[in-house]
Amino acid sequence: MTFLIGQVPSNISEPTKARLLHNPYWPWYLQSETTSYDTEFNTSIKDSLSGEDIQFQHTVIDTLGSIVSPTAYERITEPIWKWIVANNDIEFGQFRRIKINLLTRKETKHLYHTPHVDFDQPHWTILYYVNDSDGATYFFKNKYDGTPQKLEIQEKVEPRQGRFVLFDGLQYHASSNPQYNETRCVVNFNFTSSISENLSTTFAENPEIS
Repeated sequence: MTFLIGQVPSNISEPTKARLLHNPYWPWYLQSETTSYDTEFNTSIKDSLSGEDIQFQHTVIDTLGSIVSPTAYERITEPIWKWIVANNDIEFGQFRRIKINLLTRKETKHLYHTPHVDFDQPHWTILYYVNDSDGATYFFKNKYDGTPQKLEIQEKVEPRQGRFVLFDGLQYHASSNPQYNETRCVVNFNFTSSISENLSTTFAENPEIS
């Protein structure tokens, strides 16, 4: 699995956290589950360790590529995105989607939410963690190919304020609820790259994920 883990500086991460988690007027929208994909096409695969929970969501750029929340784009996602691109060897194509997810503390019997890919076409994903929390992101050895698969965990990444993970969007992954911290907030960037075939050789695996 190819991925890059990096750290956005505090002059960006602190205002981001304040705007999203300490602002009583920030709009969140309740979703009945974290992953609402049609399992017929195997973009999501349920297994014995997975389950579902509600989450709150704020869509910034929709799947048509339209900015539907200009304030969120300008004040939240654009500073993060510009810093990551400026400080890493990323050649950007276009956004497929940007959304912000919020999970709240809940004891669960399942280890993680439904493993999935966000789109069934080649793309890249960046997960940016807004706050320190528990509720790891699980990454699986398996890549989407349209067929049902038996998934095997390869890595997990713990949420730390300012941390981001870039990975091949066709890699199955899954979130999980915080069970000790009040909230777990993540910004999810999906994008294409004009040199997607080279990104996998540009980024080396980074073992610093605790």
